[in-house]
Amino acid sequence: MTIFLLVLGIFVSYAYHDRNTITGAAIASGSCVDSDNGITSDVAGIVDYDGEKYYDSCLDKNMLNEYRCFLNFTTGVWSMEPRKIVCPLRCLNGACAK
Repeated sequence: MTIFLLVLGIFVSYAYHDRNTITGAAIASGSCVDSDNGITSDVAGIVDYDGEKYYDSCLDKNMLNEYRCFLNFTTGVWSMEPRKIVCPLRCLNGACAK
């Protein structure tokens, strides 16, 4: 389910995934944009966080380093974090192989 909000004149999209964890990207906010819209291990993505680009990448043959944007509800600020994901088959070109 995706919810769209207009907050202080900035259009924001929240994508709800399992356990109501909010992931996704700020659309038109300019602070954090995730090309694969969150933790999507089978798609190689790019996070643009405050003008810096972070690419999903393989740390080794089975470990994926997946970047994502998230909204810190305490501060109301978009942030970026890496997540290490173990790929069931293998990691190839910044994504888990299907």
